[in-house]
Amino acid sequence: MESDGDEVYEKSKGLYHALSYSSLGLEMAISIFVGFGAGWWLDDRYGTDPWLMLLGLAFGITAGFRALWRAGQRMRQDAASANDETNGQTGASQRREG
Repeated sequence: MESDGDEVYEKSKGLYHALSYSSLGLEMAISIFVGFGAGWWLDDRYGTDPWLMLLGLAFGITAGFRALWRAGQRMRQDAASANDETNGQTGASQRREG
């Protein structure tokens, strides 16, 4: 039987992960808009329309997808550690047994 502290810990851990992953859309949009805006400002300043804006947009999209990639990696690590916790084993002991 789980104690109240364990139950609260599990609920708060789940809420943390949900909020962490729900911010990905916002992070992606901000990355794209910042890259686009910086490129637009540089185009206006140096008269290179539209090349720096497109370059900034490409950097923004790349930064957004990098954030998605990192979130996917964190999800994979979280799932692996949750699986290890439920099995009562660490990754090192599983490799030795397998």
